[in-house]
Amino acid sequence: MKFKDISILIPFKSDYGQRDKNWSWVRQRYEKLIPEAEICLGNYPYEPFSRSRAINQAARLATRDIFLIADTDIIFDLNDLTRWLELLFQYTWVIPFSKRYNLTPDKTNWLLQQDYGIDIKNVSLGSLEIIECPGSLNLVPRRYFEVIGGFDTRFEGWGGEDNAFKMAMDTLCGPSINADNVVWHLWHPPANINSNQYQLNYSLYEKYCQASGNRTAMLKLAKNSPPKSSSAQKYRRSTRISRKGK
Repeated sequence: MKFKDISILIPFKSDYGQRDKNWSWVRQRYEKLIPEAEICLGNYPYEPFSRSRAINQAARLATRDIFLIADTDIIFDLNDLTRWLELLFQYTWVIPFSKRYNLTPDKTNWLLQQDYGIDIKNVSLGSLEIIECPGSLNLVPRRYFEVIGGFDTRFEGWGGEDNAFKMAMDTLCGPSINADNVVWHLWHPPANINSNQYQLNYSLYEKYCQASGNRTAMLKLAKNSPPKSSSAQKYRRSTRISRKGK
């Protein structure tokens, strides 16, 4: 299993500021250090932002057998990627880290001035955080991603989609493993959290908790059609138009 087997799925929405700067640097780091991998950018420009839709869009663009689902503000020691791929011979899918350094604004801007090939393990940056949730970075065989239908697009705004994805994957495909590695999170202004939307996400998350471990219930929940919204309709129309234009 080589890096040429990997599609990197990137969910993205421009903020015309720090997030764009972060992604520009991270992208060039990928292109320099693992040029064999395929970068697939899923761009969902509507409000509320749907990370799920952006990831699923990136997956539709992908041509490789292994998906590395990565947020635009996450970097890691690319030497660890070989070990993560080896873990796929033992486990269904991999959550590649259990610790994360959260960079300050100053440290982030300093890093963005460095060469893309910097050995990140030799740099002391930010505060260390123990991570128990599956977000930010996942390594998933394409066939399993497709079994559960990707990320649930009913999650909009902030919160819930990563945990729901983990429960669906673990229940329908097989268990994951948290690798004992570190990732680094580049600073950016925090997202605005809509409390009403968060409550809707949390209610859906609770349904996933209830279905966890029950294949029949989880399959029904994961395949459930998302409710239509004006932003989602625009997104589907624009996707159809772009495909016709190819």
